[in-house]
Amino acid sequence: MMKQGNYDIEYAEIRGRGSNGKTGKPVSTSPAPRVIPISDMYRQGYSEPKDSLADKYPEDDYFKEGGGVAFTSYNHYNNHKSNGGSTTPSKSVYTSHHIRKTKTTSSSYTPNGIEAGSRLGIKPNITAEQLADPDVDDLQVMAYAASFQHPKMKIKEPPKVIEVIRWGELVKVTAVTLENQGDIEGTYGPMNIDGVVNQKVSLGLMVLDNRVASADITAELDSPGKPTQINLRKVSGNQIEASFMPTEEGVYKVSVFCKGEVITGCPVRVTAAPDNASMPQSVRVVSVPSAAVDEDLQFQVDVSEAGKGDIDVEITKGRVQLPVRFTHDKGVYTIHTKAKEAGTYVVHIRWDGEPITDDPMKIDIFDPSKCRATGDGLADAKEDVTALFLVDPKGAGKGELNVMVEGPNSIAKCNIDHNSNGTYAVTYTPVEVGLYTVKVTWNERHITGSPFHPRVTDSRKVRILGGVPPGTDIDGIIRSDVGKAYSLETSTAEAGPGKLTAMVKTPSGKRQAVPIETQADGTATLNFIVKEEGEHELHIFFAESPIKGSPFRLIAKPRVLPVDHNKVTIMGEGARLAKVYRQSEFTVDGSLAGPGRETDSYHYSSSTYPESYDYSSSTYPRTAVSKHHSSKHHHSSSSSSSQKVSKANASSTYSGSKTLPNPKTHIDASKVLVFGRAARSAEPHKKNEFTIDGMYAGPGTPGVRMSGIKTDIEIQLIPQGNNVYKAVYVPELPGAYLLHLTWSDRQVQGSPFKVTVAARPNADKVTASGNALKMLVAHQTSRLIIDSREAGSGELTARCMGPTKMAEVHIGDNRDGTYSLLIGPAEAGKHVLEVKYGGEHIQGSPFHLRVASAPDPKQVRCFGPGLEHGILATFNGRFICETRGAGAGQLKVRIHGPKGAFKVQMKRNDNKDRTIDVRYNPVENGDYTIQVKWSDQHVTGSPFLVKIVDTQEDLKQVQKDFPTHTYRQNGHVENGWVEDI
Repeated sequence: MMKQGNYDIEYAEIRGRGSNGKTGKPVSTSPAPRVIPISDMYRQGYSEPKDSLADKYPEDDYFKEGGGVAFTSYNHYNNHKSNGGSTTPSKSVYTSHHIRKTKTTSSSYTPNGIEAGSRLGIKPNITAEQLADPDVDDLQVMAYAASFQHPKMKIKEPPKVIEVIRWGELVKVTAVTLENQGDIEGTYGPMNIDGVVNQKVSLGLMVLDNRVASADITAELDSPGKPTQINLRKVSGNQIEASFMPTEEGVYKVSVFCKGEVITGCPVRVTAAPDNASMPQSVRVVSVPSAAVDEDLQFQVDVSEAGKGDIDVEITKGRVQLPVRFTHDKGVYTIHTKAKEAGTYVVHIRWDGEPITDDPMKIDIFDPSKCRATGDGLADAKEDVTALFLVDPKGAGKGELNVMVEGPNSIAKCNIDHNSNGTYAVTYTPVEVGLYTVKVTWNERHITGSPFHPRVTDSRKVRILGGVPPGTDIDGIIRSDVGKAYSLETSTAEAGPGKLTAMVKTPSGKRQAVPIETQADGTATLNFIVKEEGEHELHIFFAESPIKGSPFRLIAKPRVLPVDHNKVTIMGEGARLAKVYRQSEFTVDGSLAGPGRETDSYHYSSSTYPESYDYSSSTYPRTAVSKHHSSKHHHSSSSSSSQKVSKANASSTYSGSKTLPNPKTHIDASKVLVFGRAARSAEPHKKNEFTIDGMYAGPGTPGVRMSGIKTDIEIQLIPQGNNVYKAVYVPELPGAYLLHLTWSDRQVQGSPFKVTVAARPNADKVTASGNALKMLVAHQTSRLIIDSREAGSGELTARCMGPTKMAEVHIGDNRDGTYSLLIGPAEAGKHVLEVKYGGEHIQGSPFHLRVASAPDPKQVRCFGPGLEHGILATFNGRFICETRGAGAGQLKVRIHGPKGAFKVQMKRNDNKDRTIDVRYNPVENGDYTIQVKWSDQHVTGSPFLVKIVDTQEDLKQVQKDFPTHTYRQNGHVENGWVEDI
């Protein structure tokens, strides 16, 4: 309704404009005017100028050029019609060309009218006040009214309609197939079906709309016990199959979703009942191990999927039948037996009276006590020399020979060669001396006598103290006298656990055993008396091998006593104490001084003769010059062994005295011993010490001097008592030096000694390498290589500490500047390895090592469509191997197809993930054997047998004859597709 003045304009007469363009009645050719509600005009909104009321009222041509008359009511309009269209209403008449208004007292409706016109898109050319004025310009009002013929109001766009898709209704269950029972038609509601344990259940799904992709469909299976795998497989364009194998009694709930919405016909509940049928082909033998004679043999037979029946087991070898005992637990029988003799036994297993296989299994019983090992390599060996022994397994049964040779700080490499006569030749090369352990096993059982403990020695490491045998001349020949005792000292401390023996071959051809005195520190002394004149051969053996330099040449000559005044002894009171003017006597004994005569003369002088003289001191009068020749006495004898001398009644003076040797001792520099590492090698800028032992060399003091090319080294001697001295020196420069050593001015045998001063070891240049730095395995030995070739001379030490225990550490010298460091952790967890060279940490030390638990292949789980039988055209060779909880190890997968080995792809998405994706792509029908090993041991279920066929019928038969079951046991079931979607 439109307000105009004090009147409500409810209707309007729309007239056409005649050709004369005047208002009033229409021309005769025009149809009758039409009255329409003004509200209809207001409600119309048009977005383009061509739209008009004529579109709503097409039968009225007046809209094309017409005008309009507004009335306050429909009666008002009828009155107007009854007067022929000329009757003027009593209050107001509005036409398209003339609108006249009566004066009103209020103009409250006028602004509303102007505003309503604006909403229709009519721009006002007159104000509300002007329009309410009775004296308004009629033409201006008519022009404003005429603009209402073509309103430009925009029509709002209708709201968008959002289509709601019910995805669950676009896929439905068409049928449920039970193995050996046929199909059950699907319904539009949940289904309850009776099934059988170990019989496959398949749901046929139909996709009703091409907007549904394969990836939109997922499935879940709620199992009564262990999680069970459900597989989705695309059969054709719009046909999909969901299948699973119930493995135990109970209700299985299958839910299939399309984009998260349950599809029509789901959930499907399958109540699996026990399978009362007997299926011998479903009996699985978990393991058939080998065993030793008189050892309890056990293996398990799984009948949980074989239905009802009784088990019968026979183990025979010819006419010999082994006793069998059963234990049963949850569908698994444990078979116990024991054999008395080695050989191959046949195992016959029957279920419900029928054999489980056409090819009976076999068990190998072996007897390690029948293995015999012989050869020198089991008792004695030489360092760096290949040792050999033989192993004869005759009568021991089938088996595998294993040999491990362990040294004090190393493991020797072994080679085992199988001879044509059935024996084995075992060789190894020890790299250090010491007591070794040789473990010989047959099928991991020790053979008779194992472990053996051979002694590894090196006769080259026997040292002669002093460098060369005593009495050796410049030509290397030992010079001695007939009847003289000969002594030679050696050290066997570094030569290993051997025995030193010696023998002298005399010029007459006799062989004389040499007695040897052995000390706890490895020092051994040879003592014998040379009895014949001529050339001798001195043979010295260590562990039955000649030492370096043996045999030694020894030439003995007849003994000629030399004149040795040092062996003349003087006895008597007069040789020690005398009184003035009194006769004194003493005796001279030259029996041991060799041939000769007394030539000493004494002259006395009473004016200077001392009142007394103590000859017990080390200074003796050698000569006396006489001033009174009347009292001179001369005594000489070549035959008498002693002379009694009397000197008296004279006065004498003594002139010229000299230090004389002690008449009761004998100086022998060859008896001086030099020992200590510093007498051969030293470290610069560090105090180095060695010992000089002259206890048996007679009276005297040592003289030492160390000379080098660039400089000499000062040596300090510190007396230790009993003619033993400690020599201390600090070299500044590395290089070669000569150590000159004398005793009482006589050169010590072996002097000068060569001393090597090596540069201080540089631990920063020592490196460690090997896989053990990444990870070790508990109770397994791992090896590191320590390279010190650029670090100089030094001592290598190592230790490894675990969470609670020390790991075993052994160091072996590879003799090329590198070392083998063997680590045997006793527990899993973090370990700290310290490696030091010359007392300092090497590069990277201390190392933080990760020790993993020992591998356990039983913890590896394999599942996926690649382990199930399938059709070649749709087969997807993919399966998953989970190694969580299996410890450290390496996964190996080998697949053998109809034509041999097959290519395998393995992938792990994340280094921290213990799940490995395995794929293979069969190209022909046949049997595929899949071996999955963890640390070279088969995982549970391996080897797997997968059969690839052509048709669905063949597949059903294969699945019936050779059922396969793969599942995950971590409680979480995932959607497993046979093809990637």
